[in-house]
Parts: sequence; C-alpha cells; structure tokens
Amino acid sequence: MRREIDEYVWVLTNARKTAADRRLRTVTGLGRALEVHPAQVTRWEHGEVRPSDTTLRRYEETLGLSPHRLGLPLAFLRRTRDRLGRSTRALTPIEPDDRVRATDLLERALGGEPMSGVDWLDLTDVLSRHDGVLLRERDWTHLLSRLVLELAVNRSVEYAARWESATRIVGTPASAGALLTLAEAAVGEAEPMPFAEYAGLLQYSADPAALALLTAQTLRPRTEDTQWAAIFALGAWAQDPRMVVGLRGGVLPVCVALLADPDTTPRMLRAAGWLARSLDPEGAPHLARALAARGADELAVTVVHSGAVRPDGLRVARAREAATAIESAGLPGSSPMLLDLLDEALSSADQETRGNALGALMLLPQGVPVGRWLAARLQAAVRDADVAEGLDLLAGLAWLAQDADLPVLLELLLDPATPVPLLWPLAKAFGNAASQPTGVDAAAPAGPPADAPELPADWAARVVTWASDAVARRGSAEGSTCAERSVSAASYALGMRGELAGLRRVAEVAGAPTSWSGSPQWWLRLPVAVRPSSGRPAA
Repeated sequence: MRREIDEYVWVLTNARKTAADRRLRTVTGLGRALEVHPAQVTRWEHGEVRPSDTTLRRYEETLGLSPHRLGLPLAFLRRTRDRLGRSTRALTPIEPDDRVRATDLLERALGGEPMSGVDWLDLTDVLSRHDGVLLRERDWTHLLSRLVLELAVNRSVEYAARWESATRIVGTPASAGALLTLAEAAVGEAEPMPFAEYAGLLQYSADPAALALLTAQTLRPRTEDTQWAAIFALGAWAQDPRMVVGLRGGVLPVCVALLADPDTTPRMLRAAGWLARSLDPEGAPHLARALAARGADELAVTVVHSGAVRPDGLRVARAREAATAIESAGLPGSSPMLLDLLDEALSSADQETRGNALGALMLLPQGVPVGRWLAARLQAAVRDADVAEGLDLLAGLAWLAQDADLPVLLELLLDPATPVPLLWPLAKAFGNAASQPTGVDAAAPAGPPADAPELPADWAARVVTWASDAVARRGSAEGSTCAERSVSAASYALGMRGELAGLRRVAEVAGAPTSWSGSPQWWLRLPVAVRPSSGRPAA
C-alpha cells in the first residue's frame, strides 16, 4: 500500500510540475485553479489523503489533460507490483449512470461499432467490478478478440487504455474460458502478433489451463515466436513461489539450452535468462559462471547473473544519461521514483517490468526527450552494425518513438546496410511513432528542430519497392530470411499508417504460396472499425 501511495503522489506532483500552463506549476497556482487551499494540494501530494480517482480526474481536468491520462501510468506501475493490478479502486461503488452507459457501450462493442480507449475503460470498469454481470462465453470471447485486434493497431494513450481494459477482463473469472480458447487458436495463426498479445494477457490469468498452454509452447513450440511469447509470459508466473517448483523440472532445462545456444536471438536470451533466474535464483550465479565458461553470449550471462541486460555500473550510467536528457529538455529528471522507472525501462531483463515502465514513461512528459535520446543513439548503433545495442534501443523506441523520428527510422529501415535482425523492430518503432497529445506534454520541447528532415510524401511507395526488391532476391536461404523479414516489416509500417494500397501491393508481391504472406493479409482483413486511418497510427 505504501508503494501505491508513493506512486500516486509522484504522478500527481509530476503532473503539476510539468503543467503546460506555467501558472499551475506551483502549489498556490494549482490550488487557486482547483478552488482549494494550497494546503489541500500539499496533503494530496504528500500522501496524507487516501488515493482517489476523483482527485486524479480533478487534476486532469484542471491541467488540460485527456481523461485517464494520469490513471493509466499508475495502472502500468501497479502491474509491476501486482500481476493482476488490483487496487483500492475496485472497492468503489458503481453509480446508476455508469451502469446505463456500460450497457450502451456493451451493445456497441458487441455490434462492431467504433470504440475509443475511454469507451473501453468505462465498459470494463463496470464489468470488472460488478459480480452480477451475466455474459455468455461467446460475448467474453468477442470482447477479448476485438480488444486484442485493437491493441495491435493502437499506440500511446489509446493503447494503454485498451491494455488496462483487457487486463480488467482477464481478471474477471467468467472470462477465463474465452481467453484460453482465443490463445489456443492464435497459436496456429501465420501472424505472430495475436498470440504474443494473448500470451501477455495469460500472465494475468489465474487459470491453471493458461499455465499449461504456455508450458506446452515452451517445450514444444510451433514457432520461435510462440516460444518467445510463452517464455516471456512464464517469467511473470515464475514470480509466484507456488508456481516455481512445478515449472522448474520441464521449463528450466529448455531455458538453459537456449542460453547456451550461440544461435539464440537476443530477445530470447533476455526472456530465457530472466525465466531461468526466476526459477532458480540461488543457482543463478552458478549458471552464469557455467555459461561464461562455455563461451555463451555475454547478454545471457549478464541477464542470469544480475537480472538486467547490462552490468550494474552500466545500467546506472544509462539511467543517468536519460535523466540528463530529460533535464536538458527543461523537465524534472532527478526524483528517485523517476530514476527507478528509467532503470527498469532501459535495463530490466524482465520484459513485463520493462514494458510496464516504458508504458508509464510513454504517458509522461519525460518520455518525449527519452525517446529522442534513444533515437540519436540508434543511428550510431546501426552505423556500427551493433545489433545487440540496436535491438535494445528499439525495444524502447517501440514505446517512445515520436513523429519527429519518422524520417530517420525510415532511412534506417530502407538502408541495405542495416542488419536484417533490426528490420522488424525498426518497422515497429516507425509504425508506433506518435505525436504527443496536448496538455502536460506541451512542457516538453515541441516538434523537431527547424532543420530536421521531413517524412517524404512517397514513403509508402518506397517501402513497397524495398519489400519487392527483397522478395526478388529470395533465391537463397539468406535471401528468403531477408524477404520474410522485409515483408513483415513493410506490412507493419504500412498497416499502422493505414496505407491499404501499399499493403495490397505487398500482398501481391509476397504471393499466396509462401508461409509468411499472412502478414499483409492480416492487416487487410482488419474490420473497418478497428483499422488505422491513412497517414498515421491510431493514437
């Protein structure tokens, strides 16, 4: 409870100190705008008053923020502490008007009508707190399947709202069967994104069958993607001491084998290393030494030994560099809570903890300069062909890339010298890049520098040509891998920006017989109510 209060206090105080209207950055100025005595603001920001959704809403309205802009970062932070993300908000009563609105929203969601992030939050707020809700399993299935589709094509606040909504549904016992059915079906899909999303949600489930599915995909994976998603999700289950013994016998040897294999990808090394460390924390130092003696990848040794993607000294330095970038942008960057958040976002080997930290940072004004700092480092990493560093930086840019970064990301994606393993992560950062909404983020420097390049008008045609050229060179095994990555990357970049004509051309070029042509087709099959609009991703 103390940690929850500290996070609540920090988010409130940070919102005030970074207010777009400088007159609201003082306790006195904000108190005047809220029509309360400054001492009341002090009590809120010192944790002397119980955390309240009402106070969050008052801050959001007064500071000119969109609804839930402060509550969603808190939700990300809370899930790092509690897998199911429960808090005192679940004890608050449901008002009659909320029930009426939820009924209307349920009809819209099941009927395929457009839903905003706020709509989903309002609907799931009632569904997750009202024991008397009676929905058929097929209705739970429809809600979850639609939410996962929308998660795949939304970013920033809209993504965060849907992820919080999905975890609320998963935390509702009545939805357990629906989630498992959808996850099992997603294992066989050509496009890896849906199963990755379902696996991420399975870690918030208490259903033993969910654990069985994740274990099966770890031991007998259908693809490398499904194995990675399963190991990533099991890393959260392994934080529960009751689960460790049951997982250790079958899963731990698989993790050790992956860590010792020189061909294991960096993302798998992070996931397998974290899971191995979680399953046998006392044996982790011995395993790290054994891996080092066998000449295993340095990343594998570091993750198992320290639970981070870099040694302690370097992770502290990385967090301080990011804090300096924040302060250079004129924003508060020295609070202990923020420094902890930066450390988790930039260096944690636990993908769940890292994702939650990046999600919170994405919604805070400090995320803007951190994203720009990551983009500047990325150019040097790609130039030096440093794949491990590039992948690490792109893991952050998938959350924090800005519209100002689009020209650089495009050039790196289309550059023939860019290492193949970076193509998909580059496309993900490109597709996910979004401008920050108005409000608190106006405290951060607005827009790119005056001399910054602009995204060319013909970018979509260039992406299609690039993918076509890669497919034309697919004669060899290496060429086939490059073609597959290029088609998937092009599909994501075009799909997130609503470029349907480009997607159709990529689908034609890829051809139906290949195993990877499902990527453009997946985007083309998206329902109209879910599909991103042309020009930019849903934000």
